[in-house]
Amino acid sequence: MREVVRNKIGAYRTAGERFVVGGSDVELPQRHVLAQGMALHELATNAAKYGAPSTPAGQVQVGWKVVLGESGMRHLRLEWVEAGGPPVVVSKHRGFGTRLISMCIGRELGGVAHIDFAPEGLRCTIEVPMDDTAGIMLSPHLVQCRAIPDPRAAD
Repeated sequence: MREVVRNKIGAYRTAGERFVVGGSDVELPQRHVLAQGMALHELATNAAKYGAPSTPAGQVQVGWKVVLGESGMRHLRLEWVEAGGPPVVVSKHRGFGTRLISMCIGRELGGVAHIDFAPEGLRCTIEVPMDDTAGIMLSPHLVQCRAIPDPRAAD
């Protein structure tokens, strides 16, 4: 997990300690790396443009830990907290980034992403099951695929 976070925020860490990163050592399944990486990339990009790191005093704290859910299943909880940036402006419509994060976390990993557009700074909490089979969802295109007959087979 640490490597995924560092890779996604690496380009934005050049100006001091705008990102404070910490969490336990967690080995992620490959599909978690891709989906969470996309969500973190979206958070980091938007933060650099509009959020806390876009100002000299702004800072982002990124932390994660493994917790037990109500069912007793292990979950990875990641928290992204921005502070010291410009006041957060809430859009009237759900933007591409919010939809992307929800799809990556919800559809691909069976988790949840809560995004709070608090005036003092954006806060995002992501929680995904760590069971390797949890949350596997197929694209509707994959579900509806069927074999196309080979035209040469009719000969």
